[in-house]
Amino acid sequence: MKRTIILATAAAAMLTGCVKTEVNPVAVPEQEISYQTVVGPKTKTIDPAHQIVFSTDNRFKSYAYYLPEGKAWDTNKNDAEEYIIGAEIFNKNNLWKSHGYPYFWPKDGGKLTFFAWSVYRPDVDLASNGGTVSCTPADGIKATGYDAGKNKNYDFMVADIKIDQSENQNEYSTKGVPTRFRHKLCQVKYKIKTNSEYQYIKFYLTSLTINNIWQKGNYAQEGTPEWSFKESEDADYDKINVPYSSAANYTGELGQTPWPGAGEPLTANDQYYFIPQLLQDAELELKYKIFTQNPGTTGVSQEITKTIALNSADVKSIFYNKGWEANKKYTINITIGLNEILWDPIVEDWTDEISNEWSSIDPGTTADEGAGA
Repeated sequence: MKRTIILATAAAAMLTGCVKTEVNPVAVPEQEISYQTVVGPKTKTIDPAHQIVFSTDNRFKSYAYYLPEGKAWDTNKNDAEEYIIGAEIFNKNNLWKSHGYPYFWPKDGGKLTFFAWSVYRPDVDLASNGGTVSCTPADGIKATGYDAGKNKNYDFMVADIKIDQSENQNEYSTKGVPTRFRHKLCQVKYKIKTNSEYQYIKFYLTSLTINNIWQKGNYAQEGTPEWSFKESEDADYDKINVPYSSAANYTGELGQTPWPGAGEPLTANDQYYFIPQLLQDAELELKYKIFTQNPGTTGVSQEITKTIALNSADVKSIFYNKGWEANKKYTINITIGLNEILWDPIVEDWTDEISNEWSSIDPGTTADEGAGA
């Protein structure tokens, strides 16, 4: 019995010795930084009904700042060190990662805070389109001289700041840094129609222009408000008139079906993306032609210009005292028409006229005188 115990003790001692003397290293792979992307609304709450998947055909640029263990972004961001500066992120094999140099998470307990921006197009660089984009801990994503006219219909988006991250997460559709983009521009579209069908009259849109709006501005993610505009000492920042839509090549008639309809392409001069702004003196200028050829006539052509104050309380405008807001899509419904000519007939009544009285009897002759003769 004692021998058995001794053997068991010896065996246990041998096993213990193996654990202490034989080292089997476990391979821990480096964890590359990847991203999860989604496009959401202006509100800070995450509503699945108002988010869409960031297209895998597009790209964005990312920045990250490093703080060592024991420090947090909210209190120590002035001490943060650059870690990722303007890396181009794209989708490869359903992972959003750096297009060139791979980036890895720190392993010393330090944390990263992320920023990102995109124009929703892989072929656009703001540096060649009248603006520059940078990132700092104080301002976040910062666009200087963003020109909505030169970047016509490109969707400038900025992601929510993601602070104090230490590893890839599973929050949206892929694994990585949750990167929720929000539109920093607004969409303004129009639909125009006639108030009824006209038998002998044709309407043609000539142009739509928005007068007195900012087309160039500066954006700062941490600014209040986020967009700012220079005054007229810099002519590039002046308020200007913008060809909102030019229909010079559009030969179709306007009717009771709103135009443009779904899926109709933009013309070269159309612009639907604008910088959010107040609209103190902005107005919509509408030009259209009317051709009238009533039966029996050779026809008359009229050119009409109408202006509508976008910030007027006199019109049913949702822009009044609010202007255009980021991440919102507006549709301006325009109805044109004519006042039909109506007649208001009456008949003037007869006028009674009474002549002097007269008789057929000769006033100079009497009956008695005639008989005596």
